[in-house]
Amino acid sequence: MNYFNSRLRNYKFIAVANVYKSVSLSVVQLIFGFFKAGVAGLITGQIISQFSGNYKLFRETIRNKALLSCISKEKMKFVARRYVDFPKYNIWSGLSSQLSLNLIGLFIIDLFSAKVLGYYGFVYRVLGLPTLVIGTSIGQVFLQQASVEKNKTGNTRKIFNSTFKKLLLISVPTGILIFPFIPYLWPVIFGSKWAGAGIYVQILMPMFIIRFITSPLISILSVYEKQRVSMLWQTGNVLIILLLCMSIKWFGFDMKTFLYWLSSISTVYYSLLLYIIYRIGRGENIVSNH
Repeated sequence: MNYFNSRLRNYKFIAVANVYKSVSLSVVQLIFGFFKAGVAGLITGQIISQFSGNYKLFRETIRNKALLSCISKEKMKFVARRYVDFPKYNIWSGLSSQLSLNLIGLFIIDLFSAKVLGYYGFVYRVLGLPTLVIGTSIGQVFLQQASVEKNKTGNTRKIFNSTFKKLLLISVPTGILIFPFIPYLWPVIFGSKWAGAGIYVQILMPMFIIRFITSPLISILSVYEKQRVSMLWQTGNVLIILLLCMSIKWFGFDMKTFLYWLSSISTVYYSLLLYIIYRIGRGENIVSNH
């Protein structure tokens, strides 16, 4: 539904659907939390959140009768064959992405404690909000405009450079400005019980800045049908995370050391991805589709 409405430039519908998801998730989980429903409340909130947002997009899509009348069984079969690499590689990319995230959580609770995992999870959620809200919106617009520019000119240099500069101006100055004050601001904003997580924020901020810049631009791989590149990169990310976690366990480092290594390695690895998609966006065939 997101991709379909991005193609139609229905960004307003997508934004409204995202608001539906966020609001319903918060409301439902807060209500279940009040009644101390535990894990069941968290899962129910996620289900209702996804349903409410997707229903909004689905309802707006089926209203476009002229477009739906152009869809046929024959065309769907042709498209499925023509773009078979999308599901063939993207399924494994998505699985690897989720695996890398969950591996970290499993190792933290195994090596340290549930409290430390709580700190990390909370920091991850807060720092990930700009990417989830702003980055996702920019990425959807970028995907549609990059596809149009590639069809017209054969490359996506103009839209890539423009979007990259915007993401850079949003993230880097903001990060530099607030970086020194994070340990003092964090407990004021979120309460004294989360004060210990402030140092985690400083350590992980470079990693989240490069993720914020890269995440919207990674859709360039779909524009150039380079799904295999994404799969290989995500697989490499899983292996790096796994080796890092095993090394931390082997040498007995503390949580801060683990986060320093995680942030440093991830920042470099995402920078490599940014360089690859920059070259591809210029129309350079640096990586084969197969």
